[in-house]
Amino acid sequence: MHNFLNNIKWVNRLILILVFLLIFNDSSARTFTLMDGTSLEGKIQDYDIRSDKVIILTKTGRKSINADLLNNESYKFVRNWDAVRQFQNPDKFRITMYGPDKLSTWLKNIWLRNPGKVDPWLTHEISLTRIGYDLKLINETGHDLENLKVKYCLFYKQDRMDHEIEERVTDIVVRPCINEYNIFPNESTERYTLKSVVLRDVEIIYVRTSGGGGWVEIKEYLEGDGRFLRSDFIGAILRVEMQALDGNVVSHENKYPKDLSEEYQWLEPTNENIYWEDDYIKDVSDTVKPPTPYEEMGGVEEEEE
Repeated sequence: MHNFLNNIKWVNRLILILVFLLIFNDSSARTFTLMDGTSLEGKIQDYDIRSDKVIILTKTGRKSINADLLNNESYKFVRNWDAVRQFQNPDKFRITMYGPDKLSTWLKNIWLRNPGKVDPWLTHEISLTRIGYDLKLINETGHDLENLKVKYCLFYKQDRMDHEIEERVTDIVVRPCINEYNIFPNESTERYTLKSVVLRDVEIIYVRTSGGGGWVEIKEYLEGDGRFLRSDFIGAILRVEMQALDGNVVSHENKYPKDLSEEYQWLEPTNENIYWEDDYIKDVSDTVKPPTPYEEMGGVEEEEE
C-alpha cells in the first residue's frame, strides 16, 4: 500500500512537470517585470479586472500578484490579454445585424435623341434598389478595445446578357468592406448603417415598330442595354477582429442568413477593392424627357454640313 501511494505521488509529480514543460514551450509564456526590477517567467492563467489581480503560472506554481505592481509594458500586456479574452465572450462583446433593408428605390430612364426637332423616345426603363444592413456593437468587456476592425462581404446575383454566347448568365458579385476603430470605449454602444449595394434591374426595353401609319412603341422584357438584367440580394458574412499584442488575431464571424451557403466565399477587404461606384450614385429618379437638340440650342436650326 505504501509503495502504491508513492507511485501515485510520482505520477502526479510527473504530470506537473509535463504541464510546466508544455507551458514553457508555449509561445504565450513570457517574462513579466515588476516595478522594483524583479521578474518572473510564466503564463497568465487568470485576471480579475475588479481586484486588479493577475494569476501567473510559473515553473514553481501559481503566483497571484497585484497587476499595478508590474511595469508599464507588462501591465499593458496583462490588460490586453484580458481585453482579448473578454472580446471573445459573446456576452461581453455583443453584435447584432439588422436587415437587409431596402434603403431606397428609384427609376432611371434612358432616351434616344435624334438630331433636329425629333422628340426623344424612351429606350429603357431601369429600376434601381439600394440594399443594406445596420450593425450594432455593444462593448461591456471592461476595457477600451484597441485596433478593432469590422469587415464584411455583401453578396448579390446580377443577371446579364452575354452576347458572345447569346445567353443569359448570372454573376455572383461580392462587395468587401471594412471599418476600423482605433479605440472602441468600454460601456459604449454604436449602431450605424453599413455600406450598401445597388441592385440594377433593366426590366423594360421600348422597341419602335412601324404600323398604323407611323411608329408604335412596344414594351418588351429583354436584355435592356446589353449589360444588366434582374438582380437579387443574397446575404452577408461579417467578421469583427481584434489584434492582441502578441500579433494573434481573434474574431467573431457571423453569416446572414445563418444558413448562407458555403459557395459564397469570403473576399478579404483591401485598399483596391473597397471603393465602389454605388457609394456615389444619387438615389433620385430621373424620368423626365430631355429636350430635343433643336430646343437645347434655343430653337436654332442646326447647320447642314
